Amino acid sequence: MRHDRAGASAPFPWDVVMHVGFSLLRLSSRDLWALTPVEFLLMTGAARPREMAAGRAELDALMRAFPDVGVGAAMSDLHPGPLPARG
Repeated sequence: MRHDRAGASAPFPWDVVMHVGFSLLRLSSRDLWALTPVEFLLMTGAARPREMAAGRAELDALMRAFPDVGVGAAMSDLHPGPLPARG
């Protein structure tokens, strides 16, 4: 049994494991059931490095390179009050 963040137990997702193992990884029954949990996770890409989110400097550079032109008119339809000044 697994536990969620609230501490409630949830059944192990065997259907997901079998789908990934048989359909996506194309493993035989013998090979799938011989894997350790760590080996299975490595095969599914769980160990690949995660990309870092853009920092403030990168976000500012993207906003300068790709300004939102004409968005003010479209947003005024959705926003009930005046839009904040851009700076």
